[in-house]
This record gives sequence, C-alpha cells and structure tokens, in this order.
Amino acid sequence: MAELLAGLSILIPALVLAVTVHEATHALTAALFGDRVAVAGGRVSLNPFKHCSLLGTAVVPFSLFILTSLMTLPGMLVGWGKAVPISEHLSSRKAGLLCTALAGPVANLLLAALCIGVRNQVQEYVWLIAFLETCASLNLFLCVVNMLPVMPLDGATCIQALSSERVWNYYKHIQPCLYVTGAGLLFTGLLNKYIVWATQSLLSALLSGVIHG
Repeated sequence: MAELLAGLSILIPALVLAVTVHEATHALTAALFGDRVAVAGGRVSLNPFKHCSLLGTAVVPFSLFILTSLMTLPGMLVGWGKAVPISEHLSSRKAGLLCTALAGPVANLLLAALCIGVRNQVQEYVWLIAFLETCASLNLFLCVVNMLPVMPLDGATCIQALSSERVWNYYKHIQPCLYVTGAGLLFTGLLNKYIVWATQSLLSALLSGVIHG
C-alpha cells in the first residue's frame, strides 16, 4: 500500500500539471485567434480547477492505477480534462483551428523538455527527480495519444482544419469505423506498441537535444 500511495503522489500531480498546461494552451491560442469563448469561461488560466474534471483527472486515473497495481501489472494512468470550447469566431478559421489543435500537444512536448532540463540540474531530491521523470514521460504520452486521428482528440481537429467541409463530413461519418479499428488495434497490442514506440522516440530525441544540444 505504501508503494501505491508513493506512486500516486507522483502520478496524480504530474497528470494534473500536464492536463492543465495542455488545456490552458488550447484556450490561450484560441484567444490569440480572436475566440473569446475560452476567455469568458476562465480557461486562459493555469488554475487546475478550471481544466481538470473530477471523473477524468481524479476518479478514473486513481481507480485504474490502483486496479492495475493490485493485479501486479505496471501501474497505468489514463486521464483527461475538460475540453476547451472553440467557437466559430476564430480569425483565419483554418489556421486558427489548426494552431489551436496543435497548441496542446506542443505544450506537452515543451513541458516534457523543460522537465528533462530541470531533471539534469537536480541531484539531491529523490521525490522531485521521480516527479520530473514521470512528468516528462506522461507529457510525451499525452502528446502522442492526442495526435491520434479520432474524435475528439486533437489529431482529428487537425484533420478538420486541413480538410474541406465535404471531406470533413465524410470523416465524421466514418468515425464509428475508426473506433472499431482502434479498439481492434488496442486489443491486439499494435496500438500500444505504436504509442510506446512514439513516446520513447520523442523521449530519446529530447534527451539528446536537451543534454547534448
């Protein structure tokens, strides 16, 4: 039980930070492109309570981590925050939508790089080292997962921004097929292998860039 609590004391704060930065950057980018909905809703903020949800950032991650740990599996952590509303008032509609969609994953990527950079300067504090390493890996994981091309993830929003209305309507129509395909890939382990490979590749690139760059 002590190990479970120690793991949660690192994972939950890391998830809260990752979700908060991700959603706040979405909101800020939308505001820069003239969308005031997120501003009016108080989403251009680093206050975690503005972005984290009880279910997605607390109940599900906590329960899943406890369950997988008790089953002697590696403790898994999956969570999400409150989606940032995007209105039709973005200036440069396609560019604004694309930049807003990319902002969250890019923010997670930059936060991971920052954690790695700080980690290289910290030698004495065990909990802080563990937190920074976990935060870096978690942010890269969220970056990769959010770029998958299925709704409501950011990858699908990028496709919307780059597509004509006709293509986007067709893409929305085939979403159920994509969900089934994704579930199949997840069941066979192929999707997990891709996510792990992509996350580790980003981590290796960041380690090389931050340490040797």
